[in-house]
Amino acid sequence: MQELLQHTEATIYCLVRCADVPEGRRRIERNLATYLPGSDPPRSRIVPVAGDLSQPLLGLPRGEFDALAAEIDTIYHNGAAVNWISSYSRLKSANVGGTHEILRLASSSTVKPVHVVSSLSVFPLVGNRRGKAVREQDSLDHGGVLYGGYTQSKWVAEKLAATARRRGLPVTVYRPGIITGHSRTGAWNTDDFMSRLVKSWIELGCAPDLDGATDMTPVDYVSSAIVRLSLSRQQRGKVFHLVNPRQIHIRELVAWIRSSGYPVERVPYDRWRMELLSRAGRFKDEAVYSLVPLFSARTSGQAPRTGDSEPDLNGQNTVDQLGSIMAAEYAARSVEFDDQQARDGLAGSSIVCPLVDAEVFARYFSYFVRTGFLHAPAFRDG
Repeated sequence: MQELLQHTEATIYCLVRCADVPEGRRRIERNLATYLPGSDPPRSRIVPVAGDLSQPLLGLPRGEFDALAAEIDTIYHNGAAVNWISSYSRLKSANVGGTHEILRLASSSTVKPVHVVSSLSVFPLVGNRRGKAVREQDSLDHGGVLYGGYTQSKWVAEKLAATARRRGLPVTVYRPGIITGHSRTGAWNTDDFMSRLVKSWIELGCAPDLDGATDMTPVDYVSSAIVRLSLSRQQRGKVFHLVNPRQIHIRELVAWIRSSGYPVERVPYDRWRMELLSRAGRFKDEAVYSLVPLFSARTSGQAPRTGDSEPDLNGQNTVDQLGSIMAAEYAARSVEFDDQQARDGLAGSSIVCPLVDAEVFARYFSYFVRTGFLHAPAFRDG
């Protein structure tokens, strides 16, 4: 939102799941204060819309939906239910149905460009041949295995977007990497998986010793790149990968945690998992408790392969090993994502993805401590 307020003169209508408009405005302003402290956004340019992404017509009365369709001229669709253990059937209404209703809104009254924020996980992240690269223009009909309801629902949603594009709707798709905090302010959504994983390592005093790397793409790059690309008519209708060119090795990440003052030991994965499951039963208010479902689940059947139509995705395909949940999304990725179209589209601007290094990570930890997400470290390593 902040990028749109700064770089356009648009009035921004924000769909908020809430009881009424005043509550919606309070939620928007609370989020702005949390992630952009000190900003003073013009209230007149922010219009809350009390609705629900998972409901037909976005939870709006028909007349209000039609009026909204007639008023707006561009749509940014960044809403989704994110849950790594929920089944496809549970996530379908928000992630697939919500995308369907957004496309309905875009094609009602007058045709409007749609900018859809998808996910790199619409492609298999593990089990690929060494050196496998996914280009932005590669087909979604890759026939690969997607584990978990979230990745499956995002694949189906993006298929809807691709179908709408073929039928003439100007749909642009953005696939971010693992989004982390703001590279300059350190502000980070501490409800996401990565921040809670890091906190769990600190709580346990140990982290899994993995020979893998994770993508960390700062939110300021993702937001500025999306807005810049979306404002160019030449880039309309394309697909963009928004990833960090430098992945972070898991051992390097642990070293940064230690240098920030937290005594975290690297241990074999099985020992770490045992520690997590044992500790979570005693301390339900800690980050480790929220991770238990991911690391205690067992495989239930073969994950479906993607094809030309919506597959049977009602099973809960969760697994026990990092190779399918944590490592698939956050470590040891066996595929690279080419972002040439994004780099070409941003050429000539000052927008480049910041490299996440020890200095940036120190800002993240400062934010974690300042907001109470982490306790202050007892010592500094070295």
